Formats: sequence, C-alpha cells, structure tokens
Amino acid sequence: MTDNMEKEVVPLHFEEPDGEQKKAGKWAFCDDLFSNKMKLIAIVILIFILVIIIIVLAAVLGHERSKHRGEIKVSKEGKDKEQGPTRGPTRGPTLVVRPTTLGTGPWSQVRLPDNIKPSHYNIILSIDLTKPNFNGTVSIWIKISIITSYILLHTSNMNVTLVEVKKESGGESGSGNLLVSNLTPHRTAKRLMNKLEVDQTQRIIPHLTLLFISREWSFFSLEQIPVKRYFDFDKNQFLVIELESPLDQGTYITTVEYSGKYSADLRGLYKSSYRNKNGVESAFPCFDEPALKATFNVTIVHNPKLISLSNMPLYQTYEKEGFKYDRFEKSVKMSTYLVAFFVGDFKFKETETDRGVKIRIYSREEVLDQVDYALEVTNQTMMYFEKFFGVPYSLSKSGGMENWGLIKYKERLVLLREGITSESITTLVAHEVGHQWFGNIVTMDWWTDLWLNEGFASYVSAVATQHIRPEWHSIPQFIVKYVFNSLDVDGLQSSHAVRIPVIDPQKILEIFDIISYRKGGSILFMLHNFLGDEIFRGGVKRYLTKHAFGNAETKDLWDAMTEAIQAAGKTTNIRKMMNTFILQMGYPVVTVTKSSKPNTYVASQSRFLYYQPPTTQKRSVGSPHNYKWVIPFSYFSGPLKTSNPPSNTAMKIIEGDSVEFSWNGGDWIKGNIGQTGFYRVNYEIGNWKILTTQLKYNHKIFNDTDRAGLIDDSYNLARANLLNHTIPLSLSVYLTKEEDYIPLLTAMAELKQIIKIVPSTRPVYPYLQKFIKYLTKEQFDKLGMEDTGDHFTWMKRGLILESNCLAGGASCLRNITRMFNQWMNDPIKNAVPPHLKYLVYYVGVMRGGEAEYLKYSLDLSKTDKSYLTSAFYHVADNNAVGTNVVWNFLQLNFDRISNLFGSPQVTLKTFIPHVSSRFSTDYQLKQLEDSVKRVMKDETPLWTVNQAIERVKINIQWRKSHETDVFNWLKGFFNAKQPDLSHSK
Repeated sequence: MTDNMEKEVVPLHFEEPDGEQKKAGKWAFCDDLFSNKMKLIAIVILIFILVIIIIVLAAVLGHERSKHRGEIKVSKEGKDKEQGPTRGPTRGPTLVVRPTTLGTGPWSQVRLPDNIKPSHYNIILSIDLTKPNFNGTVSIWIKISIITSYILLHTSNMNVTLVEVKKESGGESGSGNLLVSNLTPHRTAKRLMNKLEVDQTQRIIPHLTLLFISREWSFFSLEQIPVKRYFDFDKNQFLVIELESPLDQGTYITTVEYSGKYSADLRGLYKSSYRNKNGVESAFPCFDEPALKATFNVTIVHNPKLISLSNMPLYQTYEKEGFKYDRFEKSVKMSTYLVAFFVGDFKFKETETDRGVKIRIYSREEVLDQVDYALEVTNQTMMYFEKFFGVPYSLSKSGGMENWGLIKYKERLVLLREGITSESITTLVAHEVGHQWFGNIVTMDWWTDLWLNEGFASYVSAVATQHIRPEWHSIPQFIVKYVFNSLDVDGLQSSHAVRIPVIDPQKILEIFDIISYRKGGSILFMLHNFLGDEIFRGGVKRYLTKHAFGNAETKDLWDAMTEAIQAAGKTTNIRKMMNTFILQMGYPVVTVTKSSKPNTYVASQSRFLYYQPPTTQKRSVGSPHNYKWVIPFSYFSGPLKTSNPPSNTAMKIIEGDSVEFSWNGGDWIKGNIGQTGFYRVNYEIGNWKILTTQLKYNHKIFNDTDRAGLIDDSYNLARANLLNHTIPLSLSVYLTKEEDYIPLLTAMAELKQIIKIVPSTRPVYPYLQKFIKYLTKEQFDKLGMEDTGDHFTWMKRGLILESNCLAGGASCLRNITRMFNQWMNDPIKNAVPPHLKYLVYYVGVMRGGEAEYLKYSLDLSKTDKSYLTSAFYHVADNNAVGTNVVWNFLQLNFDRISNLFGSPQVTLKTFIPHVSSRFSTDYQLKQLEDSVKRVMKDETPLWTVNQAIERVKINIQWRKSHETDVFNWLKGFFNAKQPDLSHSK
C-alpha cells in the first residue's frame, strides 16, 4: 500500500431482506457475543458516541457541503451537479486523453479482456426531460484474476468527468441496522436498531464519516488507487482507464461520473432503451458482454410529477431539493443489455398471475383503456410458459424490448384500438414474454449463439399463441411465415449459418436477421416434432434449470436434450443431427425416386441453391459438414383418387448421400409430413403429376400445411431450375376449390413474386393477372367486401382482395376505392378494418392524387402513418415506373440520404433489398453492382446487400429459363379453359 492511499469504511451494497419493509425496532446486539449485562454497557457507550457525533455534526454541518454516496445532487440554481462516492484528499490531476486512437493495447481488441469480471453495479441517473443531457454515476464492483494496468468499460457518446478506482480489503457482513463512523474502528462496528428513516446516506465532514445502514450490509476497507489517465477508444466503444501501477488480484470498485445526450434513436436513454448490442453503453459505462452478468442497484432522480420504473420493484422513494429519488430493489444476476429505465407521466393497469406475480402495463392515461387485451395476454402467456417450461418466472413483477421485468413496446403495437389486430398483439407479447426465460434466465454466452435467445422466443411465441387462441392456427401460420420465409433466405449463397462466430460489431448487428430469428425458430420446431412433446419440454427444462442466471452455448442445449432423450430410454444422437442444421448455412433438398428394386424408394440429398454460377460447385468450401445433413425424413403414401387421409406414416434418417426405404405400393408419396422438417422435397415428374391429380380430386386428404408445402416446394424448385415451372402452375389449378387460408397464402405469395419481376409490357404479364383472378374468383365471390366472419375469415378476405386488386380486378378496385373515399369523408364513422388497411391505403394513394396524399400526411395518427409509409413504399415497389423513380432518386441523393440514416452501409441495407426486388435485367444488375462498389469501395458489403444482388441474378435466371414456358402454358390453359372472369371486368 502506497503512502498516499487512504482507508475508509463503506457499504458494498444494500438489499431488503426477503423483500420486507424497513422496520423500526429496539436497540440490539448479537446475543451470542454479549451477555445481558454487557449489552447494557454497550448501549450506554453507543448512546454516548451518538451524542458526541450529533454535537460535532451540529457544529460544522453549516460550513461543509453534504454529499451522498452514489447520488446526484441538484443545486438550488437548478444545475445538475454530479456527486460520486466518498473521496479522500486530491492527489494531483488525472490525465484525461480524448483522442480515439492511442497506439495499441487491450483496447484494440473488440472483446473485453477475460481477467476482469463485474459482480455488482450501483447506477444513479439524474433524468431531467426538459434538458438535452442526463447525468449519471456508476460504481462497479469488479474482480481481477490476473494482474493488469488497464480497466476497459464500454461507453458511447458520454462526457466522463471523474474516474476513481479503489481496492477492497478486509470486511464484515450481516443484516440489521447500523450506525458507523470513522471514529468507530471497523472491526468493532456495532449493530444499531433505531427509528431513523435515513438509509444508505453518508455525510462527509473533515475527518468524520457518519453512515446509517439498514437491510443486509457489508463493510470493508478501501484503498485509493491512483489513476494515471483515462481516454476514449471510439472504434471499439471503450473507456480505457490506465492505473499508475498494475492492479493485482482482488476486488476493486471502479466509479465513473458522466453526462450523456439523449439518443435520437431507440438506443441508450432516449426521449419518447436500447437494442441489445451497441446500446446500453450509451446509458451507463459497463462491461457490455452478455456473459458478464452482475447484480444491479438502480437509483433514478427525476421530476416529482413523473414516475420512474426499472427492472425491479421500487423499495424506497423520497423528495429532496425539488427532485424525487427512486431506489429499486437489487436485481437478480443479469446481462447489462437487460437493464432498463423509464421516466414519464404514465398510469398503469394491473393484474396478477396465479402465483402472485404482478403484471402492470403503463401507458399514457388517455389510452389506458386500450391496454386491457395486452394485459390479459401477458398474464395468460406468463402462466402458460411457467407450465410449458416447468420453470417459474423469476421476478416479482413483469413489465418491444425483452428487458427483464420491464418489457417496453411501441405504443401502436400493443393498444387494442380500431384498426389493430389482436393477433399481432398476442404474437408480439408472447415473443417478449418468452425472452424472460430465453435471454434473461439463460442468456447466450456470446452473440455467436444469438439464435438461442431469438430462435426460442420466435418459436415459443407461436406455441403460446396456439394455446391461447387455437382458432388462429398459429402453428400453421408459423410454418408459412417463419419456416417458408427462412427457407427462401437460406437458399441463397449469401446466407450464413445460424451459429456463426462474430467479432466485428457491424457483423453483430447483422446477425439480428431472419436466419437467427426465423430459421432458429424453425430448427427448434423441427426438433420439437422429431423428439415429441415430452422429451423436448424435458430437455428445455433441464437447459433452463442448469444454466439459470448464467450463460449457455449451443452445445449446452444439445447436452440437455440428450439427457432428456436418455431419460426416456432412447439413444438418438441429437447433437450430430442438429449441428448439421446449425453450423452450416443452407439446407438440403431431398429427391425421392423409385428404386429398381420392388417396393423401394431412394431418398437422396443435395444442397438447395436458387442460383448456381457455372464456376461454383454446390459443395462450397467452408462447411464443417461438407453440406451434408442428418435429415429426419418423414413420409406417407396412398392410392390415386382417394378420399381417405393417409394413415401409414414413417420416418427415415438420411445421413449420407442417399438411403433406401420400403413403400406400400401406393400410387403417390409425399415427404416432410406437416412441413415440420427444414428441407425441401422433390419427386419424379410422374409423382408430381399424380399428386396434382389427387389435389384436384380431393385435396382435403392432405392437411393445410401439407398442401402449402407442395405449393411452396414446387414453385421454389422451379425457381432453382430443379423443376419445370409448368408443374407448380398445374398443381395450383386445384386452388379454385381451396378454402383454407394457409395454402392460399402460400400460393398468392409465389404468384405475386413472379408477376413482380415480369415487366407489364411482356406478353405473359396479362396472363399472370388472369391466372390470379381465376384462382381467387370463387373465394372473391363468396367472401365479399363486408367485414364479417371469424378471425381467419377476416385474414382470408384480406388476402383474396389484395391478390385480386393487385392483379387488376376491376370489381375489387372499384370496391376498395369506394371504401377509401368513404374513409376520406368520415374516418371515424367509416373506419377501415385492420386486415384491409394496407390494401385500402395502397389503392387509394395509387388511384388518388394530391388531395389523398395531403389527407394522409396531415390527418393520420401516428399509428396510421406507419400504414401510410408502407402503402407509399409498396406503390413504388409494385410497379416498374415507381421502381425506376425511387432508384433514380436514391442514386442522385445518396449522400444526403446517408447523412439522414447515419452511414452509407445503413442506407444500402435499408433501401437496396426493396428497391431492387423488381430488377430482372442484366442492365439493372450492372447498375446495382456498380452503385454498391462505388459506395462500399474496398469494404465488404453487408449480407443483406449481397443477398439483394443475388436475388436480382435469380430473377434474371428465372426470366431466361421460365418466362417463355409460363407464357405458353398460361396461353394454352386459357384458350382451352375459357374461364368466366366476369367479376374482374
């Protein structure tokens, strides 16, 4: 210990034992240390000491400023002044260096050094919403395992005004009320029960420290460690603290006082939290890596007319000098990105789960009557997840962001009002509540395993919604919107593995994408169906229980599933199977052919790719499994023109290139039962034709997801040049008899993708329009325009009308335009149904003029403006003229737009995938590639930009390979069929 190091006695942190309120009581000491006589003597001594202290305080308090440990004091002049923990005499100035690049050192690495681990944070924020800045103080208890001269913290856009480091040595702990001063030796500090309501307060006077403490307490001596300098390293968002001499092993407290600006986006502290990575560090300095979990004490200083919220319940509040101080209970151990704060003028509604967990929804008072549905769904979802996972919710309250105990949503997404669907609210709430287990109780060890958080939340939200509202068919919808959608993206060479090592912060942000969310959820859906409900839930429970309040990697999930499999008396190597889907990009197409052997099929696998340049082999380098998968291939078969659903289902594991399996002599075979597997299935042409005949004869022998699977596979196999496009077109003809939403949704998405890339001047274009109108005619006539029926009927009506209108159906356009004009005249009386809002706005703006534009721009609420933006965007996206206008505008104004969006990369990511989605010529491809090269220079484009370029190549490939065949087939079909299209005239 150096000569200039000082000692003091301070509390580590404070916690209400068992959640009890502080109580006044009699003076008491430990019964095992003192006899009754000694107790009396000690009481007298303590009273004497207390009197002396009070006298000294009264004498000098008027001449000394008061200071509160960990509090932010606001002067009477109204200026925020930051106050840090107790400090001794100044030892000389600390060098503050502001350049962002200072040679090389541990700060040049993206990851934090592994020799420093945080255990606890005391965070104090002073939030005045009338000012542009907020002030804060954070004290972080850290443990150093290997000697070091540096402490690195994540910060962003902060003005650091003070940095202190102190070392902890010695200590005592216990619970009760204490009165301690530096006149009282540390090892003889006495417990004291009294009626004083002062808690965790220090008043600093020369050579005297008075500290009242209640609740659990710890005392230790602190040694001041001189700080040589501190500086920002913006590239990796580090605050680098360099010490005068190296720190040896032990426990230290690092305190930082700072100010920061409110964020302009939804990161850090913003006016109107943050998005996982690259956000929390703009709210308070921290060790912002998911594995560096700690506990948190949060204090918020704010306007007393407002309320504040944080992850934990409020345990103490008081007003001082015109400000309100709210202190929240000590948190459970959690990652920094889950820490949340709120200050505002909100009211709440409340309910409780059957276990007594309080659930509140806070909102503006004028819309509080619209939160009832979200509150009900939160309660139902919370209770369902506790039973489904077998693991109770871990906090005493629940508050979108998935912050633990304080879930935050955009208002427009959770208020049940005119024009908002209850299904969207349910799905969103279930996703965020799911994060309370997957992400909060157990957190991924590093962003490489992000899918464990987001994949689980995506899948279990569908499971919970299916349970809460079975009439919505959430699992079939999950198949179309998640499984099919992720198959589409993962069929690109520019995709990536679900679990992919990421270090670069830009790449960390990129993996918050369809692959992590939707493919991750789809893989879990496949696993659930393969293992069965009991084993899957048993594995999930083991996973959550073993890693509770800690971190996990993908292998930990497989270990838990293996234990559950073994407990059930089975021996499946689930790690081997699932790693082939998690550790390599893409997925297989299983091709089923008849073997030369009697009653035998052959199932072979290969990687599915939409676009394959001649110089590139399908087995690309870089796959740990050589683009081979262990596939749980399920199948059934049956006779032609049967009306009986197939009952003879079977499963075969495909590990190598191919596998043989027996069949029962049926006329057709259908693979991937229920579309639960993450793969596509192709057949010989003969089998496709028999399946098509069966669908026309009686499509209901297949369930809705199997029918959707046949549609999705056939169209996408054709896009990949693995099937002639006349096969999916022929198969689609049965849709004139289709009444279920799921197959119709799948087919319309595929047909709209085709009509989108074909210029309206091409001969095939009007035939594609006719085909869509022909397929939707029966449902168009049956459903009509009136807002009647159940939830699924509403959704189907919206789909049919949208498809028919976008195909140019005259009757549809007339009726939708009429609805739009009625809404224009009286928006309240003629409110647009939520499932038709996009279509009505789209058609109204497309067929309207300046008055319509101004009406939307000036009169719509914030909620409706989100629909309006989408409508205008799709006007440009869904016609060639609009696409050219937007593309030319983007090129001419790219620099200005980039300034608005923050960077050229973000601008490309935001606009290019959508603006280029209609591109289908070599000229447009060259324009796109040249523009991206010009912007990115020598940098590697983001995944989404590369994917957009690859999709243009796929569009070009489709037109060259299939446009003529599609035209000839459609022309022949209509010449032979002469369908009645009177409804569209």
